[in-house]
Amino acid sequence: MPPRRTLDAFLDQGEQRGGQDEQGIINDDEVRKALQPGTERNYDRSVALWDTYARRMPGANLDNFETPKDFMRKIAHAIDGRYGDPKACLTTVVQYWKNLTAGWRRTDRPKIRDDVVLSTSNFIKGPLQKEMNLARQKRARRYGTMLHFVYLGTQLWKYDWHLYDNPRDRLELWDGIMLNVFTSARVGEYIESTAREGSGRGLHYKASLLRCRRQPETHAPDCDQDVEFVVFRNEHGNPEFAMEVKKDGKGMTATPWRNPEHALHEGSGLHPLLCNPMLTRIAILLAKGAFRDFKTVDELLNVEPPKEGIVRIEWHPDFRDQPVYERDDGHIWSARTYCSRLSAAGIRAGFPSLQNHDFRAEVIRAIDEKYSSSQRRRHAGHGSDDVYDKYYAPTNPGTDGQGAYAGDPLRTLLPKLLRFLKMNHNPTLAQTLPARELHELITSDEYSAIANELEGLADCDDESSKKRRADLLASLRKLKLSALQRYRDQQASNPFRTTNTDDVRHYRTPFSRIRHLMPIRDRLSESMFTVAPIRSEVGRAVLEDLIALYQSKVEVQHRPGLEPEKCHCPTHPDENKDPAHVRWRHIYSCHKRHLAAKVRRDTRPFAEFCFLCTDGKWFTSQSSWASHCESHLTSLDALPFQCDPLIYAKTLAAPGLCFWCLGDTSLAPASRLQQFLTRAQWQTHVEKHAIAESSNGGKIPACPHPRCTDTFESLGELNFHLQDIHCWIPRDPTKPGRTAVKRSSSEEDEDMPRKRTKRDGGGGGSRRRGKVVPSSFVFVD
Repeated sequence: MPPRRTLDAFLDQGEQRGGQDEQGIINDDEVRKALQPGTERNYDRSVALWDTYARRMPGANLDNFETPKDFMRKIAHAIDGRYGDPKACLTTVVQYWKNLTAGWRRTDRPKIRDDVVLSTSNFIKGPLQKEMNLARQKRARRYGTMLHFVYLGTQLWKYDWHLYDNPRDRLELWDGIMLNVFTSARVGEYIESTAREGSGRGLHYKASLLRCRRQPETHAPDCDQDVEFVVFRNEHGNPEFAMEVKKDGKGMTATPWRNPEHALHEGSGLHPLLCNPMLTRIAILLAKGAFRDFKTVDELLNVEPPKEGIVRIEWHPDFRDQPVYERDDGHIWSARTYCSRLSAAGIRAGFPSLQNHDFRAEVIRAIDEKYSSSQRRRHAGHGSDDVYDKYYAPTNPGTDGQGAYAGDPLRTLLPKLLRFLKMNHNPTLAQTLPARELHELITSDEYSAIANELEGLADCDDESSKKRRADLLASLRKLKLSALQRYRDQQASNPFRTTNTDDVRHYRTPFSRIRHLMPIRDRLSESMFTVAPIRSEVGRAVLEDLIALYQSKVEVQHRPGLEPEKCHCPTHPDENKDPAHVRWRHIYSCHKRHLAAKVRRDTRPFAEFCFLCTDGKWFTSQSSWASHCESHLTSLDALPFQCDPLIYAKTLAAPGLCFWCLGDTSLAPASRLQQFLTRAQWQTHVEKHAIAESSNGGKIPACPHPRCTDTFESLGELNFHLQDIHCWIPRDPTKPGRTAVKRSSSEEDEDMPRKRTKRDGGGGGSRRRGKVVPSSFVFVD
């Protein structure tokens, strides 16, 4: 054992090893704890709010009891509530005060007295809470069960009409949802949280030396992978893929060796492919070329692990330190992006309020039910059992007191079903305001006053006017969202409904109108719900389709029947700048002229394309076209309720039809089924019928659509029906000659979901040259 060094020798060695203070860290400055970017922004905002208050209230300071009370009272009234409550939550107001006091301590200002800090905190929790009736809970704990999970996946893959910027966004979103759900992760544990904005922290394939941690026991660099991908022999002796992921745990920045690790696998085989997290992950990894030794599906699926063994699949060197969830610019996904996409998908699936933590709570509850408390703490990343007991444990513990007391067999099904009901789900959840409610909103005094003020500011370009316009537009958006929320609250999902309303529920029908444009998504809408392993024939086909979807630049390549080769121009446009799905109108006109020119000289030139047929059919004689139109009219079950021209991904998915002509049996079949390729032409035609019906001597007609048998007491009621069910969008009657109020700035850019959200989204109507055109309706009662 070496001799013990003297104290002087110990310090001498420190001076020799330390050398000069080249970085200048030895100074007389106070060192404060490093903050995450999000925390620092909250502190700065709270201090800035106080500075603004002090500027407006000369002489205000925090050295007394009265001023901070007045300040926090104003703050509480300024905060907008969430989850249907217009008032702020008590914990939110308390947090504002904590942010101010914590941010204040990090400045050079005089210290706020401890008694003032405590008094103001007690004021918020006592008198202020009673005066404003501040909610003591932000949001009741909800549990995202497996059934809710399947509802969400069914929407994304079987019914979803939303057009993402890139086709791979849908795949990566569902893959991220499965990863977060099955590992009960917080939002910021695999992607960059808002509190760590700009840090790049999150799940990476393999940590580089810059991200290596040091184990406290050995002080040796530890460069374990964030994601370990393996193939192993499962309990049945079959090869199975799995991966282990490492969380960037909450509160573990200084102790990264404590970050929880979780295993994901192919599952029991009793669930559809939709629920297999390895399926989507393998598709993404193969599409990106992330494996070092495997490039194709067959190469990877043919890997055979040793008996009772496991084999690691190595990452490609180019993926070292690359984020698993990567944006186009190479940066890791942000929590803001993930949460907004999850919430939007949840609303489309019928969940008014869906959050990642809903699924986290249910998985942690299930883990607590089947594992020890120590395993549950490690799985959830909790520091103590108190966290689960206080925030995650259901208030209904799942016990059967009645059965225990009576000596009966204990029942477990009912508590599960009751926990399922805590998450509100309505399959018919309104995505937009119905026509009647929208009309009542737009004709209200409050809405009209804002719209009139906006109209008066249309020609003003100064900064104050621009700011006022932005504030007024925000007010209109808030009014519409509030009206939509009130309507959703009044909605009731009727489980005892006996009539089939699937055809008229336009929130579910859009995908059925556009699926023929996307063969890959059309196949996946069925195959993803097959119960099969990845290595089966169905599994391999799904895997190939997911890879093709991920690598696609656009969801719609071309419209069936209007393929690129049907353009007969001598010089073709640049395919990269002007792909076939955008040139559908040119290809249609070009091929129509080509076919008409090939007709015999003794026959009148004729060619027509049926946009209603999903496979796209051309006809070169009027008789064959008339017979085809007759076949559509006689097949009422296949005749669409929706009559508007539907543009999806800049492609005409369905033509506009006139519901008046469809119901007029005196017309020839070709006239009854006249196709309108633009919304302007469709509206002009339908409006002529509307004017004629308004002068029919006061007779109130029934709905003219052949499949519709509804009758109405007034033309106003009929107009509401035509808008809600048959997607009629009238022009603004106060602006003659204008196109539809809800038409986008470019017909070619018109996206299917926007056709209805224009009137419910922001803006208070159509924007034209800085003016706001109020959304109006043609009522001629």
